[in-house]
Amino acid sequence: MAVFLSATLLIIGMFHFVPILEQDLVAKWDFVTRQLAWELFDRSKMIKYKFELPWKNILAMRAGIEENTRHGILEIELEKEPTFYYRDINPRPGFNDTWVLLSEDFTGGHAITYRRHYLRFPHGVLDKHYMTLLNGHKQLLELSLRPFPILKSPYFGPPLLDEEVMMDNSHDAEETLSSQDQGLNESICENDVIYSLVKMGLEDEEIDDQVRVDNKLKLKKGN
Repeated sequence: MAVFLSATLLIIGMFHFVPILEQDLVAKWDFVTRQLAWELFDRSKMIKYKFELPWKNILAMRAGIEENTRHGILEIELEKEPTFYYRDINPRPGFNDTWVLLSEDFTGGHAITYRRHYLRFPHGVLDKHYMTLLNGHKQLLELSLRPFPILKSPYFGPPLLDEEVMMDNSHDAEETLSSQDQGLNESICENDVIYSLVKMGLEDEEIDDQVRVDNKLKLKKGN
């Protein structure tokens, strides 16, 4: 079983990807292999790229709704670096179009440097499926109940990069740059309560004693 959700923005460190068409950025929840995957279509090269994030490598996750835009926000904190793949959309004769393992980080090194991933979804897309996904698997629910972020440092190791990376699909540079600075703050609580549980409707008795519904959702506004 797998669930595919179209997203409108992916940020990893200073790497930004904004899709041109809905199908150019997809978040996949694979319950068979127990992993998440982000699939990106680079139209300038006619190549699809993919990150794979096994659930066992996820430290914490949370989701919520942006106050101003009502976009769904999903944030993931990783313990280990993701795995990278690519696929040629128009393969040469005699070659298949299966996913091929990449030895290099196609984000210019940002995905092997930064452990936090930020995805934005159109209004109604994430909240429609998120609680069903959590209720369908105990491990995902437990990850969503953890404080976010667990680690103070956003890096896997010492930061090596400070250069912004934009794929050619990123036609809205100003928006993605402002999202890097403000989006995370606008979409998260002032405390470590997992606001997705409050916003998206888990019953109170299903929430761990340390995560109570009476901790009211309060979203930060951008400066």
